[in-house]
Amino acid sequence: MREHRSSRIDKAPQAQPAEQERSLEHEIHARTRWWHEEALINQRITWFLGAEVILGGGYAWIRYRIAEICFGDGTAKAVATYIGQLSQLSAILLWIGIAVAAFALVGVAAAWMAQRILQERRYPQFQLGVSAGTTWFGLAAATALPLACAVAWTASAWHLGDPTKLACWDARPTTELTH
Repeated sequence: MREHRSSRIDKAPQAQPAEQERSLEHEIHARTRWWHEEALINQRITWFLGAEVILGGGYAWIRYRIAEICFGDGTAKAVATYIGQLSQLSAILLWIGIAVAAFALVGVAAAWMAQRILQERRYPQFQLGVSAGTTWFGLAAATALPLACAVAWTASAWHLGDPTKLACWDARPTTELTH
């Protein structure tokens, strides 16, 4: 005689309610920690972007002001002093921009390493992210932003060379500098 399907299900070993509850608590805890690290990545990228916007705006204004002065009128001594001060400030902003990008990259890497430890060592029995692929793509995007900004700041520093020596000012004819 053939057994009915429901009778086979009834005979299957059932997990104890306490074990199921403990397993559920562990999974909830693991997911909570995973999403906490994800929120830290978002927070770090948000702060990073805000800092880069402020630094970039200030840097652009300084470079514009230097160009405006270089090609405008003014007494040689006053203009040279002012350009030197602006150039030093722009160099400081360059280094701050590179440092902010590096710190953001370190922060994203720290959260990603914490997520890897959670998934691989602490809770390997649970799938904590949507998938390994989506986690990787999210990490790639969060890493690419600080890297791109660090490259841009570095390229700007390399392009300018010594920020206290400006080609536009040094190339002016000496007759213009004697006003």
